Amino acid sequence: MTVVHNLEAFQGAVDAFTQKHAVSATSLLVIQAKLLMDGLAKMSQYSPVLTGYLRYNFQLTIGQPAEGKKGNEGQEYPGAQAGQIDPLEARALASLRPFSIGWITNNADYAEIVNNGTEKREAALMLERTVSDLTEELLTNI
Repeated sequence: MTVVHNLEAFQGAVDAFTQKHAVSATSLLVIQAKLLMDGLAKMSQYSPVLTGYLRYNFQLTIGQPAEGKKGNEGQEYPGAQAGQIDPLEARALASLRPFSIGWITNNADYAEIVNNGTEKREAALMLERTVSDLTEELLTNI
């Protein structure tokens, strides 16, 4: 399944959910925040862990993608928990407004290679698996 197909299915699930439920601006914010927190948790959950650096580098922002990296590559981050919200991400969630765009990014140099794989390394498909899970979550709750 391609990312575009997954995103189209996700958008369809969001549309179906909001049409079935009279979604107010307040409840939309709750839904957006839940999807972002769940997305962050799932992306990091699906990331393979060697040092914890890749998992540590998932960043949640509102309005524009994160710039730069967190921490130092080569350093170990054994405490990096899947979906752990740090103070910057908590502030980002507090700035969430209806219809604003939330970003979950990972600026580790090798994040794309881990997600997509290579001839010698199986793809982790962190993005694809997350979008699929969130789509299923929305469709289940319709």
